[in-house]
Amino acid sequence: MFTPELALGIAAGPRGSAATAAATARAVADMLHSPSLDENHVRWLVEQNRLLPPRHAADPHLDHYGDDWQDVLPRITVPALVIGGELSLFPPGTTEWVASLIPGARAHVFSAQEAGSHLMFWENPQLFNRVVADFLDAA
Repeated sequence: MFTPELALGIAAGPRGSAATAAATARAVADMLHSPSLDENHVRWLVEQNRLLPPRHAADPHLDHYGDDWQDVLPRITVPALVIGGELSLFPPGTTEWVASLIPGARAHVFSAQEAGSHLMFWENPQLFNRVVADFLDAA
């Protein structure tokens, strides 16, 4: 999904100049939402992301980039719902693949028409909440 150079570049961005940090925050936000997300929402997301101190802003990204959880996922013993979106930055099939590693897990992929970005919970909260509520009711 990310080359080492891209991952390290994204991680270095928040620690750069104010302009570099702002540009990195915007670039990352733009990877997460669908093209139809209102610009005011995008700006708010960027502002919220910039509240995290720069010395910590890269930590979640690097942690996710560098970890391989394939040995952990099969040990999950509680009901699990893996949610993804067709417009997510994760490659197609990732949601189903992750769910296949968790015993008994269910997968739900939001379509592009359902605002299936990485931020489907933001862009389509009614459907997201219904999917989660249905899972919880069945669990």
